[in-house]
Amino acid sequence: MTHLLTRSLTRSNEATPPRVVSPRGLATIAAGTLLAWFAVFTLPIQPAFGFDQFAPPPVTAEATEACQVTDRSHVPFDRWLGQFTTRHEEQSSVDGTRATQYYAVTYNKVTKADRKKLQQYIAKLTSTPPHGCARDAQMVYWINLYNALTLDIVLEEVPVESIRDIGSWPNAGPLVGPWQEDATKVDGVTLSLNNIEHDILRPLFKDHRIHFAVNCASYSCPTLLDRAWHAKTLEADLQEAERQYLFSPRGITTKPADDGAVYVSSIFSWYQADFANNEGALRQYFAERLESSPTRQQWVTTRTIEYDYDWRLNNKAFDVR
Repeated sequence: MTHLLTRSLTRSNEATPPRVVSPRGLATIAAGTLLAWFAVFTLPIQPAFGFDQFAPPPVTAEATEACQVTDRSHVPFDRWLGQFTTRHEEQSSVDGTRATQYYAVTYNKVTKADRKKLQQYIAKLTSTPPHGCARDAQMVYWINLYNALTLDIVLEEVPVESIRDIGSWPNAGPLVGPWQEDATKVDGVTLSLNNIEHDILRPLFKDHRIHFAVNCASYSCPTLLDRAWHAKTLEADLQEAERQYLFSPRGITTKPADDGAVYVSSIFSWYQADFANNEGALRQYFAERLESSPTRQQWVTTRTIEYDYDWRLNNKAFDVR
């Protein structure tokens, strides 16, 4: 999950000659950097135009003969994730009776041959757009493609502390991440990770649980699974992913020294509109899904909400290598 600069900030292909910057110029650059960071963490991402060719069919529509993507297409990603993720249990500080699962990625165990297998899976997907496939198969296609591309991008840079250490945009400063960079091409359309998430998945499929499926390679992001997503289990998997995140310390938690606040993942701030119209409705969203935990339910409905996010790479919290 990423919350990034607006699409007007694009990388220039033109070389910039060196220049001497005056104090006033330095102040202007500093102000521009601050504005860029403000955009990163506060401005909603607006879906761009031109991606309607990837619009999914109605929920009731069945696959046509044009569909070349099935659950079997994702078996190589099943194997890859099963080999390079390790399962850990998290104990929530809000409700200590519940444990949730987190799958850390063992990046340092991935050999060149292993990475090539991941890239071959990506290449096969991108060469077979999901046209003619049923809605669930199309959603799974984009989720798996996003997650596989993210893994490959990180593998190109490891060792790295955070995915935000990768990539840069003019005047945006360091730690901006790779999400706006061209990542792949599908059906002749060049796509970034942002395009897949914010121009295809969110606006075209309109399911808030997408945020629990795409993985930004950071600890606070909803966890990867130890397998690919599949159309036949999509609904059940989305429900479980939502439940796991809301009961995990990455989704909702408190600080060891109780300060009277409940700490909620910044995902619910960045993309609040995908979950609720306002904070009151967001609290109701939490309450309805936390009925089995009166402690959590009380805290998210009565306490001050503070938003928090841990950008460490999704192997750092458990010291996995």
